[in-house]
Amino acid sequence: SPRNAKGTNGHNLRQEVVRVILDHVHDHFDETMGLQQFADQLGMNMAHLSKVFSKTVGIPFRSYLKEYRLIQAESLLHRASQRVSDVAYAVGYTDPNRFRLDFKHRTGLSPSAWRDSL
Repeated sequence: SPRNAKGTNGHNLRQEVVRVILDHVHDHFDETMGLQQFADQLGMNMAHLSKVFSKTVGIPFRSYLKEYRLIQAESLLHRASQRVSDVAYAVGYTDPNRFRLDFKHRTGLSPSAWRDSL
C-alpha cells in the first residue's frame, strides 16, 4: 500500500540523515560540533533531529559523540606518550578536566592510570 511505501521512504531518509551525521562525527570528532549545526545544514527542526538520532542510534547525539571521542582517546593513549591534556584536545575536548572525568567514568581509571595499566 502507499502508506507502507511512505513509511519505508521515511525510514530510509532517517537512516540517511543519521549516516551523514555519523560520517561527520567519525571524520571530524576533534572539532566542536552540536546537533544544532546539523539541523541547520539539513533544514530540520533540532528537537525532531534529536529524536530521530536517538531512536536510530539508540543513544542521544551528545552521548554518542562523547563515547566516540573517548574511544579515540584510548587509541591515542595506547600508542603515544602525549600529555593527557594534549590527548583531550586531540579528540575534541576543550576542557582537559572534563575529559579526565568522562574518561574515568567510562573506564574506571584516570587516563594516566589507564595508560599505565597497559
